[in-house]
Amino acid sequence: MSDCQIQEVRGGLCIRSSRGLELWERLLAAAVAGTFVAGMTSSLIRGWLLLSLVTATTVFLIMKARSAQLLVSNVEFTATGDIGRRVRQRVLNTADVRRLEFGQANGPFRGGPDGLYAVTNHGSKCLLPFLDYQQAANVILVIEKKFPGLAQHWRTESPTGPLGSGSAR
Repeated sequence: MSDCQIQEVRGGLCIRSSRGLELWERLLAAAVAGTFVAGMTSSLIRGWLLLSLVTATTVFLIMKARSAQLLVSNVEFTATGDIGRRVRQRVLNTADVRRLEFGQANGPFRGGPDGLYAVTNHGSKCLLPFLDYQQAANVILVIEKKFPGLAQHWRTESPTGPLGSGSAR
């Protein structure tokens, strides 16, 4: 289940998305953290078992959701958070974006999560993960309302409509 919040900020929009982690994801992260701490401290201190159990429990309790944020202005898109494999921040100039679209992880040539993607001349880049089709469509409409000049540019670039070719269901 994902959550999407849109807020107007000075000079643009701030859009946040988050998805709660599954139980197995939290357990796996806790097990990895506990094992790592056990491996690093077992030969150094006597209380290594207790320390690894505390670490695993702490990780399990802290890790509840994955989140991302997109700041939109008339000159750039700035995405931060869990936006893809090993990517924590992405900045795209609005002039480089041909259109915005919904992208599915199981779509053709997609390696990233479901969410809002920017199509550029060099491929698609995830801007805001954890969104479903309806949430992505809503975000695109809000951005188009706030920045009508960008929307006009995208309509001339996109041959398939406001959500682009990746939006067909």
